[in-house]
Amino acid sequence: MTSDNEMKCFWMGLGIGVAAGVLFAPKSGAETRQLIQSKTMEGTDYLKTQATQAVREGSEYVKNQAAQVANAASDAIERSSKQLRHKKENVMAAVDAGKAAYDEANKTTPSFN
Repeated sequence: MTSDNEMKCFWMGLGIGVAAGVLFAPKSGAETRQLIQSKTMEGTDYLKTQATQAVREGSEYVKNQAAQVANAASDAIERSSKQLRHKKENVMAAVDAGKAAYDEANKTTPSFN
């Protein structure tokens, strides 16, 4: 018998809860569905905006990093090129000095012809 009483109390409580919900609901079902739909659209728009902004920021970051790498590579190439020119000039100066020393040595050495 207790279970019959419990079931009656459950159904009575459920009925009272539904009635109270209907009486005190701030909006009708159609208004509530419209509110849910509009909030869902707002959330979707917000997420799209955030995703677009994240993609834009990511793109700018990648572009900046690429520019920094390109500048660093350009600087390294320029430094290497300067060092290579300097070494080449040193070698050419040494060759010229060697030629001059050879010519000088040939002038001072008597010829046996």
